[in-house]
Amino acid sequence: MNNFIKHILWIAGLALFSHIPMHAQQELTPSVASADKSAVLEKKPWHLKLTVGYQLGAATPFSLPPSIRKIKGWSPLFNPSLGMEWAKKTSHKITLAAGLRLSWKGALVKSQVQHYYTTITTFDDHSEETFQGVFSGDNETRMHNVYITVPIYFMMPVSGTWNVKGGMYTSVLLHGKFNGSVSNGYIRKGDALGEKVIIPHADFDFSKELNSVDYGLLLGVEKSLRKQFFLYSDVSVGLSPLFPKSFQSVDLRLHQVYVEVGGGVKL
Repeated sequence: MNNFIKHILWIAGLALFSHIPMHAQQELTPSVASADKSAVLEKKPWHLKLTVGYQLGAATPFSLPPSIRKIKGWSPLFNPSLGMEWAKKTSHKITLAAGLRLSWKGALVKSQVQHYYTTITTFDDHSEETFQGVFSGDNETRMHNVYITVPIYFMMPVSGTWNVKGGMYTSVLLHGKFNGSVSNGYIRKGDALGEKVIIPHADFDFSKELNSVDYGLLLGVEKSLRKQFFLYSDVSVGLSPLFPKSFQSVDLRLHQVYVEVGGGVKL
């Protein structure tokens, strides 16, 4: 009997001790699963980001030449930006991101020019006439282009929820419009010593001469909000000219300089 009781106690003790780790394992399972989930998310190769923004800027020379006497007005056009980006942490602090953006860039600029080399066309009831030479008077230029843009940049935190980023972008022109008019002036055919022709009003359209590719620098900041949402502000500076060097009807090397503000979500 004593041996029988000893065997019962031994089996009960074995069952008790075998139950303790099983019970502990059941209690630890949720936390372990949560940790595993976090580890999977942390090891996820790329994170998708969706962005919506609005751009302000213009095509401008890096310095105003003497032929531009005065900027009389600047008005932004409707310049939205829709994008998706893929981001990956390359180290504890550095994140690499690349994406695609559908963006509109444009503005209406009014200026007063003197001895500005260009090509203009006048119209009347019966005919049209084209002049090439140096124009003096009022100029109004409207540009509105649509691009597909590939931004590539690095991002790193600076304090709290703020991050800074820097990189480059390349844009391909999908649809371009660059036109306008001149008025209240005159043009000298050919050069400054050419025949003077009074120009009450004339038009120009250089849309077909736009460069099909634009590339430049990208700098910006990003602020993380609650959950997966964030705000951002980017500055893009075009390094390539708006028109090819062979095009002579715009007497400026124009570069696209824009500020984009917007928000997004991380998926």
